[in-house]
Amino acid sequence: LRTAQQDALSVTERLSSAGYEIDAPSPRQGVVDILLQFERFLSRIDRTSAAFVFLAGHGLQVGGTNYFLPSDIPKLTSEDDLKGALQLDYMLESIAMRSPAQTIVVLDCCRNAPVSGELAGYNPGLASSVAPRGFFVAYSAGSGEFALDQLDDGDASPNGVFTRHLLGHLQPDRSIYDIISATRASVIRDAQSVGHAQHPAIYDQSPRPYWLDGQYRLGGAQGLTPIGTMKEQGFVIVANDDYRGIASPLKSPRGDAAKLAQAFEGLGADVAVLRNPSRDEVLASCAAMASRGYERVGFVWLGRGCLHKLQAAGIMRNGECRTAGACKGFEAEPE
Repeated sequence: LRTAQQDALSVTERLSSAGYEIDAPSPRQGVVDILLQFERFLSRIDRTSAAFVFLAGHGLQVGGTNYFLPSDIPKLTSEDDLKGALQLDYMLESIAMRSPAQTIVVLDCCRNAPVSGELAGYNPGLASSVAPRGFFVAYSAGSGEFALDQLDDGDASPNGVFTRHLLGHLQPDRSIYDIISATRASVIRDAQSVGHAQHPAIYDQSPRPYWLDGQYRLGGAQGLTPIGTMKEQGFVIVANDDYRGIASPLKSPRGDAAKLAQAFEGLGADVAVLRNPSRDEVLASCAAMASRGYERVGFVWLGRGCLHKLQAAGIMRNGECRTAGACKGFEAEPE
């Protein structure tokens, strides 16, 4: 990769100026370098720490598990070749065990990996993830997408497409959510300009807004957008409080949906509320809202769902849920 090393150095410089103690990257880090550096990093984290992890380089998914590849890993032909790779879930879980005050993880590593066609379970890009509680995790591309190292052969920027925009927004007086959201919009625009699909992903489990300098700020924007700014938006709200009578109905979804609908309508948005819909009813409502030409369409799901192999599915009263058989207490529906 042409820009990965400079990406890490550029982010290092920015984080250092924000007050972070840095584990600086070395050129072409190998397996031992990566693992030792990560262990040193873990040893310095405690409950008062603001932790920031940035990875730039090759990353891939095998069997739904994400890996970051040090420079001395050979071309991958079997799972045995991954023994020296850093498993991203293990990295996140190891940090979580230290319970830092805040954790920000930015992964600019879903690049086109050196993989042989024989590697069983390999899929392009990285898999979607579940961020541990208290973490803010950002990926430079969406699930299954590749992150661009450069836009074209004439691209003279020393940084990759995601990191160059990240650096433009990475300021201590902005929340990390605002930083990554602004970065995401710029990356999508640049990638589209060369016919590439790259949509940075955000997994936010932070209990409060996180700022780059680790400070806790009171005040600022709270709750819904001020009146008059939602005129060009539509919302589909699903209240899913029952599922075929096999469990006690949930108490909150219907009331929550009504309150959200009232709030959004008060801001001028177009709102459709569905209660215990079928799959077809959900899709039809989304299609109808999208056809009205709004700049943005929001979707809010309240109620029952399940998780199977890191894929979430809604449990609908009259519709299908293909993964329901993996959830205790639910019976799988035929396709």
